[in-house]
Amino acid sequence: MFDVQPEAAHDLVSKGAIVASSLADLVSKLDTPRAVWIMVPAAVVDTTLDELAPLLATGDAVILMATDFQDPPELIAEFLRLWEQGYKAVMAVKQVTDESRVVSSLRNAYYRMLNRISDIRLVNDATGFGLYDRAVVEVLRGMGDAYPYLRGMVSEIGFEVATVPFRKPARKRGLS
Repeated sequence: MFDVQPEAAHDLVSKGAIVASSLADLVSKLDTPRAVWIMVPAAVVDTTLDELAPLLATGDAVILMATDFQDPPELIAEFLRLWEQGYKAVMAVKQVTDESRVVSSLRNAYYRMLNRISDIRLVNDATGFGLYDRAVVEVLRGMGDAYPYLRGMVSEIGFEVATVPFRKPARKRGLS
């Protein structure tokens, strides 16, 4: 485990996570094929992927998860199962959410409208939480988007996406 905010990872380390001083150190300590789990604030996902991608080998994958703990880590086992079946992208999809009805309605209306005006079929209710094979990460990096919209970009690049439904809890801290 490498975390730019190590205090956030204390519980995971106590459960056997590998401790590393950098992403390169972390990747070097993992057996191949590797599924590298990264939890970063949304604002730094692209820079973290840029740093991590050159360290990945064919057959590796990245698991992206927000640091707000709204994404249930227990889904990771299902992500891995689907990846082992050949899916290059596995995304968590909200079936139910505990956030306020107003926020939920506004968010749903926005994404439905986006899907109507887009040439690309977006994965409805995808959160970005998911597993992305190295092949997906490389294509995303190659797009060179200054303001990446991960959910849209994953839909655009053409890999078949598996989805895993879940209940999204209300945010305990921070802003959405």
